[in-house]
Amino acid sequence: MYTNLVEMDGSLVSEHDISINAGQVRIGEDSDKQRILCSRKGNITINTTDLSVNGIIYALEGTVTIQTCNTKIKGTIIAKRIQLQGSYFTFE
Repeated sequence: MYTNLVEMDGSLVSEHDISINAGQVRIGEDSDKQRILCSRKGNITINTTDLSVNGIIYALEGTVTIQTCNTKIKGTIIAKRIQLQGSYFTFE
């Protein structure tokens, strides 16, 4: 996915890799319920300037890679391997 803005107010599940490249990524930001971004057998890669997550990023058999300037995660990352690159990270 290549776009300026991703606003995800639902869950996204894939058997294989998920790749998001966007200026801003909002996953469940304005929701009372947590959302799930899940790759069952692959990797999850997020490249963005600004990332906000209210939920779970899940890649049990793969790698979660987040490359961003500003990241706020209210939730959990579960993966075989996690790679974080950026300027500012907040986890709640």
